[in-house]
Amino acid sequence: MRSASLSLTRALAAFVAAAALGPAVAAAVANPQILAEWPVTGPAVPRGVALYCRADAGVRADLAARADETFPGGTGALRIAILAGPGGQATDAQLSCTTDVALGRGGRYEVAFWVRASTEALLPAAVRLDEAPWTLLAPGSEAALRAGPEWQRCVIPFAPVDDRPASTEVRCPGLFLGALPAGTVLWLAGVRLAEVEPPPLAPAPELLRNPGFEEGLAGWTAQASELALAPGLGGGGSTACLVRRRTARWGSPAQDVREALLANGMRVYDLRAAVRRVSGRGEAFLVLHLNHARGDRWVVSPHRGTGPDGYARLSGRLAIAWVGDLRAADLSVQTTGDDTTDLLVDDVSLRALPGELPQGGAVPPPPADPARRGAKTLVGAIRWDGWCGDLHPVGTELERVMAAETYRHRLPFYAEVPEPGRVETRGTTQQVMDRELAFAQEAGLDYWAFDWYPQGSGLARARDLYLASTRRGSVRWCAILATNPFSDAERAWLLEQFRTPHYQCVLGDRPLVYVFDASAHHADLVRRLREDTARAGAPSPFIVFMGWSAAVADAADACGADALGAYVNPLANRSTFAANMAHERRQWQALQATGVQMVPTVTTGWDPRPFLDCPVRWYPGASESNWVEMATLAQIAEQLREAIAFAAAHPEATLANTVLVYAWNENAEGGWIVPTRQELRENRYPLRLDAIRGVLRPDVPAGTGWEALCR
Repeated sequence: MRSASLSLTRALAAFVAAAALGPAVAAAVANPQILAEWPVTGPAVPRGVALYCRADAGVRADLAARADETFPGGTGALRIAILAGPGGQATDAQLSCTTDVALGRGGRYEVAFWVRASTEALLPAAVRLDEAPWTLLAPGSEAALRAGPEWQRCVIPFAPVDDRPASTEVRCPGLFLGALPAGTVLWLAGVRLAEVEPPPLAPAPELLRNPGFEEGLAGWTAQASELALAPGLGGGGSTACLVRRRTARWGSPAQDVREALLANGMRVYDLRAAVRRVSGRGEAFLVLHLNHARGDRWVVSPHRGTGPDGYARLSGRLAIAWVGDLRAADLSVQTTGDDTTDLLVDDVSLRALPGELPQGGAVPPPPADPARRGAKTLVGAIRWDGWCGDLHPVGTELERVMAAETYRHRLPFYAEVPEPGRVETRGTTQQVMDRELAFAQEAGLDYWAFDWYPQGSGLARARDLYLASTRRGSVRWCAILATNPFSDAERAWLLEQFRTPHYQCVLGDRPLVYVFDASAHHADLVRRLREDTARAGAPSPFIVFMGWSAAVADAADACGADALGAYVNPLANRSTFAANMAHERRQWQALQATGVQMVPTVTTGWDPRPFLDCPVRWYPGASESNWVEMATLAQIAEQLREAIAFAAAHPEATLANTVLVYAWNENAEGGWIVPTRQELRENRYPLRLDAIRGVLRPDVPAGTGWEALCR
């Protein structure tokens, strides 16, 4: 006992020395938690930073990174030079630092940055959504800054009135530069988003035993580590848990929470913990592990940076659901990668928020009638319509992404190359849409699945043109929801579209709806769609939950969705396309094995390296290894043929009898069948789309019948 006590004393002494703790700070969660920052460390503009100029307003500007520029908080700044201006209004030029971290209702946050200008300038700045209608994140989350030749630090505090999940992109900040005259040079540095005070704890009982370790280690077990008490080093109280000799990144105190979850049911839970490292910096997150009828599942909170100079506050409001018997459940902390640094953990919390998740859907889906399975397998293709030019910042940034000669073969047929190093990819006219419809009809496609974007935004332009076309009945459409906010008014509008002859239905009369990156958080979306159609006396939609593995079946069961699917099935890792085809077929089999209805997805390619070569704020997924070699025409045709055959071989699992192609026009991401500029110029017909037609209309000779469309 004496030697063990001495060992612990030495360990704590080492921890205090390494962390340089003093008695005044030992019990405090001392500093604001940095949630996101945009440092300039080299010649590249940081990911998440973007400059938009409205060309028809006469505004042009240049954005550059200057790593050697000093400011009072350090080194590295962004330089924005106004080349032409001013425009008609301040919004004609905008600089945005965008992030997608989760923000909680009632928490206190601040966006801080340093700014200076070559001459006196008024700069409207705000923390707002990065999507129409670009609303402020909280009352007062805006400021009018007067910049001048001297650096000044600006802080915009705000407190969100609603929870903002990590899927919501926010400008932190967005600056309006359209009123600045030509010749103005602006410098921006040290931009960061910080949590000053976490969202308040849910007004509900604490479900953990001994959450602050004030009763020693009662209720906690060591997971891949050794646990000891650390008196005087607590994050909120007097004592913390010292986690040492961690043998894996999941080395942590863990608590069995199965009975607590069973007592409170499937719902959204508030999870929290305070974590501090003995040395160095890294990331940590909370993990709620479940074991149920579908096996082991892990639900995690957002990652937060951790260090030795204060406690980092981990938090998340997570939808927790299970299928069948909940066999086990436990809560713990993890670090990333192979990080096994000693930790202090304190103030762990688990609370149930009001309102249970619907089990099987608040309005249960009607049973799918096998007798109504269509004889023909419907083939749809995903549309991502960022090809909108200056109607939306994504459109102009996408033109910059696709400007490199390396990617010219991907440009859609309507693209223009006005000068070397510049392209325009603007599918924004009725003529272009009508021609796309004619191409899709000739190929034998049955429908397009449009990624949802708010009505009136530039990204919804293609959908508007489709609905205005006299050819719209030749290829039907359906919606992929959860790609963007979806208001009550937009839901009412979509329900009216369900009644039209050009909206795609399956099983006779059930409108087809996909849900992107689906999870138990989408229970309310499913419930409202079901309730509203029932109230209108209309057929209930057939809702397909898109996920990345068979685990999406859990969310479908919890929310009452009808079927499972995927947006895309990338193997990545510089794989051969043949390997990706095999991977995708295994994904079909895994979905079919869940016992839930499913829709096979056909991946035609995966290579988002354009975004690696030219980073943009809204696409974080590119990397040196995240791509697959380009498919041959024969492989594209073979995979579609196999998907149709899979549906035919498993009619009981594919009652909707449809397959979905990724994608019509995800050209920048590597998956497309839309005719390209290069195909029509060099081959006089669309090679990829012709391969699709060879499967869907095998009676038509390859390479023929396209002449009228390719002029």
